[in-house]
Amino acid sequence: MNSCTAMEVKRSSRCAHFTGFLCFLLFQVSCGNSNSFILVADRLLKGIYQVDVTSGLNVSLPLGELPDPSGLDYDHVTDLVYWSDVSEGKIMRAKRDGANVEVVAENGVISPTDVALDLAGGNIYWTDSGSYVIRVARMDGEYSRVIVREGEPITAQPQGIALDPENGYMYWTSNLSPAKIERAAMDGTGRETLVNTGLKFPRGLAIDKQGQMLYWCDGDFHQIMRSDLQGNNPTVVFSPTNEQLYFFGIVVEDSYIYWTAWALTHITRTPKDPSAQGQILPIGGGFRQMMDLHLHNPDAVADISNACTTANGGCSHLCLARPGGRTCACDDDWTLQQDGTTCQLRDVPTPTSDFLLVADSQLNAIFQINVTSGAKVNLPLGHLVHPVALDYDPETDYVYWADPLHRKISRVHRNGSGSVEDVATDGVLSPLGLALDLVGGNIYWTDSGRDVISVAKLDGMFAKDLISEQLDQPHGLVLDPQNGYMYWADWGSQPKIERAAMDGTGRVTLVYENLQHPTGLAIDLTEQRLYWCDSGQYKIESIDLSSGARSLLKQRTEVTSFFDIAVDDSYVYWSAWNIPRIARIVKDGLPREETVSEGFGSPKGMHVQKVPSVQRETNACTTGNGGCQQLCLVCPGGRTCACQNGETLAGDGLSCRLSGVSTTTQPIKSTLPYITSPSQSDGLSLAIKVGIAVSGFALFIVITAAIGGFHCFKKWRQNRAANRENQYPVDNPAFDDEIYDVIQDEGFISVAAFPPPVPPPLNRNENDYIGVKGINNPSGYEVPSTLKRATPTDPIKNHNHKPAGDTPDDDDDHDDNEYLDLNGMAAKDRTPAPFAGSVKNCIYKPSRLPGDDDTGYDYTYPDRKTVDPYQRLGGSYQQHHEYQGLRNKGKTQGNDYTHPQTDPYHPLGGSYERHSVYQGLRKKSENDPPPKYTDLAHYFQPNVVDLPDPDYNHKL
Repeated sequence: MNSCTAMEVKRSSRCAHFTGFLCFLLFQVSCGNSNSFILVADRLLKGIYQVDVTSGLNVSLPLGELPDPSGLDYDHVTDLVYWSDVSEGKIMRAKRDGANVEVVAENGVISPTDVALDLAGGNIYWTDSGSYVIRVARMDGEYSRVIVREGEPITAQPQGIALDPENGYMYWTSNLSPAKIERAAMDGTGRETLVNTGLKFPRGLAIDKQGQMLYWCDGDFHQIMRSDLQGNNPTVVFSPTNEQLYFFGIVVEDSYIYWTAWALTHITRTPKDPSAQGQILPIGGGFRQMMDLHLHNPDAVADISNACTTANGGCSHLCLARPGGRTCACDDDWTLQQDGTTCQLRDVPTPTSDFLLVADSQLNAIFQINVTSGAKVNLPLGHLVHPVALDYDPETDYVYWADPLHRKISRVHRNGSGSVEDVATDGVLSPLGLALDLVGGNIYWTDSGRDVISVAKLDGMFAKDLISEQLDQPHGLVLDPQNGYMYWADWGSQPKIERAAMDGTGRVTLVYENLQHPTGLAIDLTEQRLYWCDSGQYKIESIDLSSGARSLLKQRTEVTSFFDIAVDDSYVYWSAWNIPRIARIVKDGLPREETVSEGFGSPKGMHVQKVPSVQRETNACTTGNGGCQQLCLVCPGGRTCACQNGETLAGDGLSCRLSGVSTTTQPIKSTLPYITSPSQSDGLSLAIKVGIAVSGFALFIVITAAIGGFHCFKKWRQNRAANRENQYPVDNPAFDDEIYDVIQDEGFISVAAFPPPVPPPLNRNENDYIGVKGINNPSGYEVPSTLKRATPTDPIKNHNHKPAGDTPDDDDDHDDNEYLDLNGMAAKDRTPAPFAGSVKNCIYKPSRLPGDDDTGYDYTYPDRKTVDPYQRLGGSYQQHHEYQGLRNKGKTQGNDYTHPQTDPYHPLGGSYERHSVYQGLRKKSENDPPPKYTDLAHYFQPNVVDLPDPDYNHKL
């Protein structure tokens, strides 16, 4: 292999997309295409880099700014780089020179952590830690399907993945408790656990085909291990002494292991032989947070084939290798025919009798169920991710559903025809309730993340926040369009069931006593009776809307996490996300309960539909949208016109105008002479047209040259700053945060080159925060550099939870990293609680209200990035409404904690203990001994932001 000696490429440069292609070409000219190179993703530099193995020179691939690259792989035949983007929820690919950037997979993708290519079979596999699945598709993204799915309760969260296409096996790591390494055939069959001891956070995984060994790195145990391909004899290959490196990616070739670690700024090469550990070699440099990597050696490329290599194995969709053969498989919405090779779109029979629609958030599907026979059909609605609430329009045959993970409301025809339409996306955070006003042509939904009830037209136009005051996690929602009322359940700190007119006026509380977690609602319009289920008390109750009389319909004794209910003429149907079946109860109050259908994963929202459908009534909004320009909202005795967010109703009460714009302003009359348009004139002469064209081209050249000069000057400044940083290093993890990444797509300003002023120590009245980092661990204070960073998938899962035997009064025994006790109550004090944001995890609610003793608090696992908007900043939450270290989501006066984006301690991780102790900046109490080093010169100050002092010490 030839080394790159013709031209030096600055290792610290970050090429913008405009100049990146030129940088890449220069690197290719100087280094050649015949050398071995490493591709590595860096999530903070927001790019993928190519590093020459011999010289260590690197260049950013001209792919533009990548939001959150994680896993990657490379196809040397097509020169395509494949990568996963965790925060965007996409699988991408592009040529190394930046050409042909395209999305491979997006539908059904939440948090893709790693990707692996089956070049022999032409497929791509990826792990999704957000939906707990492993998916496969053709390399162009066609025919995507789930091949490994976790059941309830969730015990595994797939992370790294490696393939052995020649033998038909795939291997992957999982980092929930217990962490483990698993294997299955590449068609998903024959799943088995290989290693489940000596692991904490296994991430990167690599197969040594030459030595028939399996290698992995553990980010929390800070070591590299290996075993044979059956998981036997796991041994430590490399473990640094007294260093916390946070390993992430790993590849193996010949005699060496190449790996990345978050604590290092370079790729590292280590011998496979543990006895030769002195031969450690750094490769490249200037990185900030390396993720996955791939090694390409042109001399070591081997042609691998399997039963899927020729003619796709005879399969019409997917050919999946397995030991000794292959399996044909189909897209999620298609079924395999009896010949075992061809696929056909799933048939949806036209209902001839009443049916139920049920959303299943675990199986990522919506089912149609015959209420008489219990037969169910998985509707071919596309690659659903996390359907929760739903409703149905029988006239248009549209199914509407809410997805709190993708933060949107969508619709598509029940038989799967046409394309999926996103009805609402802007401002949607955690939609849990959904109801259609088919008379007025509107859709209503509750958002427990924003604590609002919103409305829009059925196609999503003119979205408006209708009710936003005094809501605390609104859940179920039902409408009575004929009478103009809407009803909703609020299951926050003061659970209640409320009613208002459908225009948001006339709000009253119907039920507020003896409620714990009211979730689903259903209304019997004929009997004017409102039903609800309470997942905290395992009850189904109802109230007469005329008299207010309340009655108990069903009290279950077993744990029943009710989610939704539906009613017809004779029955009340219910779903519970911890029970894999749909059941019903006779409305006459008899304690008879029967199963309607079984075989679900985690059933959520329901809708019951009569066949034939009942003829729709009319109201004031039925004809001509009630005369309203945008929204017509029915209310008792009439209707109200309303406008979308950002607009207000004009003086006529019908039309809308921008907020703050007067409707009486007279139009401005121009006094300029009238000039005819080109279509009215005789046209420009040829000379004038040529002159304009030449002038425009010259102007384009000047602007292009100016932009190029600016980028060259900027890159020179960045290189100079990086060189000064190498001369004057500063050991402060806080300085590495994006607060100094002033222009994200243009590199970062070196802290060493432009050091901030050192302020005096911070004092918060009685809460004297130590805003410093001890050089020699002063007096037991937390050292920020030892704390684990939150990851986009689950910031809490890597921290040790308190053992179940701890007592609620034990206020001093916290988790290792100052997290408030995560599910830390004794088993005898735990009572089950219902769904609350972290959809797929069992959570517990303490039997008493929280007080000063934080061991009684209940935390859920925040492993769904799109449910919790603050999850990436450390956001586990307490009592479902108070964020740890971020802000109070509720609106109670005196409890509004500083938003993380304006928090001067945000760069240090900013979780807190009992509202006053920061993670890494602990409160100095009266009983704490004085620091060993009292001179502030021995400490590093955290980043300083010139903001008003926030108050973090309010308590609920």
